Parts: sequence; structure tokens; C-alpha cells
Amino acid sequence: MLTETQLLALLDKAEKAFSTSDLASGGKMLPEAADRFLKTAIDVSKILSVARVLPMKSDVRYIDHIAFATRIMQAATEGTPPVSTSKPTTARKTLTAKEILAAVDVTYSSLEDNIEGANFANTLLDLIATRASADIEELGLYSTAVQDPVVDAYLEALNHRGWLTMTNALDGVGEINYASAETLPSVVFKALLKKVPSKYLGDLSKWRFYCSFAMERRYRDELAGRATAAGDRALLEDVPVYYQGIPVVWVPKIATSGANVTDCMFAHPQNLIVGFKRDLDMESERKPRSRLVEYTITARMDTALEEYAAHAIAKNVKIPA
Repeated sequence: MLTETQLLALLDKAEKAFSTSDLASGGKMLPEAADRFLKTAIDVSKILSVARVLPMKSDVRYIDHIAFATRIMQAATEGTPPVSTSKPTTARKTLTAKEILAAVDVTYSSLEDNIEGANFANTLLDLIATRASADIEELGLYSTAVQDPVVDAYLEALNHRGWLTMTNALDGVGEINYASAETLPSVVFKALLKKVPSKYLGDLSKWRFYCSFAMERRYRDELAGRATAAGDRALLEDVPVYYQGIPVVWVPKIATSGANVTDCMFAHPQNLIVGFKRDLDMESERKPRSRLVEYTITARMDTALEEYAAHAIAKNVKIPA
């Protein structure tokens, strides 16, 4: 058991670990600490680890998109210039960083029982980053605009719809609403695949079906019902599963309600954009009367979808028992 003097010395050491190794003056996290935090948050996420993650040097970043919507080649006639010419279509996406934060209280007893000395700052950053990863993933999926019904203030932070809350009418995504109708996962996957125009598909192995744990497990049951080696492996081993060569990936933050109703997303990871402003802030403050230390990490981020037509979602799918 530590004495009060020893505990205070320990707190000083913990705070010093932040101020000397991770923080510059003014509470700004040093670039190497910010990189470590973001890398941990990205690497542990099933979506962020393969999505298009962009650094933002300011609160606004523009993403210019250029493409040809129709054929550009034509028959050539010697000595005669072409009558028609082709022009690419251009579009601009805007990432506007919004502030989110993690407010973490570490009690004196936690410091006393679990101290790691000089590694304290790194350990705490990694723990916060791992938890923040799931929360950021949730924000990207279920972000809502302020004009939508208020569900969660955090999900309104970005002031626009997320990858699973977009709508066909407003955003032009391929949307299927099953209205809680009982549907096998393979049927959902087939329908989503048809929703994306073939010109976007290319290498199907680069695409993903992102779904809930319940949907992924039910799809394994479908595969296991087939008298094949792949079916046996899907049942007996925790191996990746595929639909027509496309990985089926379960995401913790795609939830299943009590009625076994869930959502699913068919996406190319590089079409899912996440922007992080690298200038992270961290501050710590000791609260002796409450017997804890407050740590606050703030970040600025935004999400976007580059090509709405190359994205499909299934809403309110009821997974058969």
C-alpha cells in the first residue's frame, strides 16, 4: 500500500510522462504522439484500417473527383476532325472537421494499482485510441444531420448522414429497406450487388459486405448447410467467408436489435473517406478532492462518401433464426 506522499509522487510522474514525452507547451500533443494515437485507432478498426484516411492540415479539405460518364472513343475518319468531343465531369467533396473529444477520469486507486511508470502515457493513449476507434467507426456509419430526429448528440456531431444513414432519395445511394422482413443474408448480398452499376465494380475482391455479427454468423450457417469443404470450414473454423469472392466482414458497431433486425453495407473501402486533422490536443488536470486525474483528448474529423452511386445499403433486415 502506497503512502500519500508516494501516491502524490506517482501522480507527478504520470503527469510528467505526458508533459515531457507527448505534449508541447499549450497542451498540444506532439506529432509523434498524435501519429501513434491515430495509427492505433485506425489499425484496430475493421473499416478505418482499409478506408481512405486523409490527413487534414486545416479544418477544411477539398477532394476533387473527375471522371468520364460516357464513351470517349469514336470512329476516326482520315482528313476529317471529329465532330464531337468529350468532356469529363467534375465534382468536389468537402471535408469539414468537427470537434469530438474523449473525457477520461483516472482515479488515484487505478494509478496506484496499475502504474506502469514511464509507459503510463503510451498505455493510456493506446487504451483511449482503441475505444475511440469503435466510436469513430460508429460516427462514420450512423452519423445523422441536425434535421433528422434527435437520437444521440454525438451522432449529430458531423452534421450530415453517415454511410448507413444515407437515403436513396437524398443521396442517390442504392438503398433497400426490408422493413423487418425475414431475409437470408445471401439474398441480401445478392440484392446489394445488383444495386451498384457494373462499371464501378471491377475487382470484386476489393469490395466488402459490412454487416453485423448476427448476419455474418447466419451466413456461416447457410454455407455450413452445403455439403462442401468450404461449408465445413465455415462451420468448424473461424475463417473469412465470402459471397461471390467478396469478403463478408462483421463490424461491432453495426448492431442487431432485440427483434433480430440489422443493417448491411456493400462498399469499396476506398470510397469511404475519413479525414483527420492531425493537430490533437491533450490536457491533464489533477482533482485532489475527487481523488482522480482528468485527461481530455480532442480531435477534429469528418467523413464522406466519394461516389454515391458506388454504394449500397440494406436497412431493417430481419435475420432468420
